[in-house]
Amino acid sequence: MAIFSKQALKTLIDQPKQSGFSIYMPTHRMQDTAEDSIRLKNLLRVAEQKLVQNGVRIVEARKLTSPAEAWLPDMQFWQHQSDGLAIFSSPGFYQQYRMPYQFPELVYAGTRFHIKPLLTFLTGNGLFYILAVSQRRVRLLQCTANSYREVTPDAVPPNIAEAMKFDFPEKATQYHTGSAITVGGASQIHGSSNPKGDTKDEIVRYMEQIDRAIEALLANEDAPVVFAGVEFLEPIFRKTIHYRRIMDRGIQGNPDIVSDQMLQKQGWAIMKPYFASQETDALNRYCVAKARNYATNDLKECL
Repeated sequence: MAIFSKQALKTLIDQPKQSGFSIYMPTHRMQDTAEDSIRLKNLLRVAEQKLVQNGVRIVEARKLTSPAEAWLPDMQFWQHQSDGLAIFSSPGFYQQYRMPYQFPELVYAGTRFHIKPLLTFLTGNGLFYILAVSQRRVRLLQCTANSYREVTPDAVPPNIAEAMKFDFPEKATQYHTGSAITVGGASQIHGSSNPKGDTKDEIVRYMEQIDRAIEALLANEDAPVVFAGVEFLEPIFRKTIHYRRIMDRGIQGNPDIVSDQMLQKQGWAIMKPYFASQETDALNRYCVAKARNYATNDLKECL
């Protein structure tokens, strides 16, 4: 499932004017999966009725709801939800987003998608990411002030052993079967031979694979990213990563022993003053522009 971003919002706005529907609904994390499936089924019936009321033939209306209906019996799909689900369908276009935001139920049918509930998610909530990296696990969390969800792309190697599988097959075996020792505050894996001399090169390769996957996923994003990991890995990460908005301050420690919820709280403690300063700067720029008659807060005047 795609992640929601400013580019995704632009795609929704740029869709040609044609009959379609937008659905917003709350979902649950790892519970009440049957309830969520039933809720979506009922909302799809409402969407179908509204489309017909707008002059869409029943056959065409059902074509628009059918992509979402395919997910109704999929318990695997419902067991991996976040706090909310947003669905958009029109002729030739269908997209759905798991969102770390609990929407109230809403069904809208018209010639444009209803995007207003998404705007708060991209602005007032403070959208940011946490990239939690250890040699045994990688997680990418999409977070706001009060919510989180994992959006780790499939292209990210699940651990350093998998990253080494093709570059250093013999080292991958050592990572899988070896024992852990601590060097420089970081857990490193050793097998029958000592790979200490190659450890940094292996980690760099690992970080490069992570970098490529993150860069592809966030190519059209400008949301900041907070790194979470042990002190040993952080300088290697910062030299390797190409994404332009990595926060100077990270979350230190082993992320493997910290829940997603706790990481979100630690990340927000870093991001809150950052977003507050952005709002202050924007307000100051507005006040200067308004004093010079270059700005207004009157919507009719803007239009």
